[in-house]
Amino acid sequence: MLVRSLIPAVLLLVGGCTAAPPTDALSVVEVRDRIHTLNGTAVVVRGWLGICSGNDCGLYQTLDDAKLVADGDHLSDAWAAAMDKRLSIGTDTYFDMVAYHLQFKEVVIRGTVNDHCRNGITFCFDRAGDIDPETIQFII
Repeated sequence: MLVRSLIPAVLLLVGGCTAAPPTDALSVVEVRDRIHTLNGTAVVVRGWLGICSGNDCGLYQTLDDAKLVADGDHLSDAWAAAMDKRLSIGTDTYFDMVAYHLQFKEVVIRGTVNDHCRNGITFCFDRAGDIDPETIQFII
């Protein structure tokens, strides 16, 4: 049991931290605005991680949006606007273990863009997976 509880800490150390994001890191807005063009492309995206567990994991342009979604009124226009501006991060067991400890931190995520849930035909619930994650790094 002790070994299992240490896995997230070890993964965080292995995944590491970064003092500065890579120069090729895209913003949440850039990926969201070009999601169809970037579909299937490996990207590095920088943003603020919101709640990341279970059926929800979002990357936001601002910390305020991440907190608004986490704490906000689900029926308010502000909450809906913040949700519309986010990127949904797909599920992966190991990613989730590390991401859980980085909620409400500025991060860099490497992954593959997936526009399946933003094609105007498909309506997705829960973790739609605009980004299928591979790694996550905390920006110091």
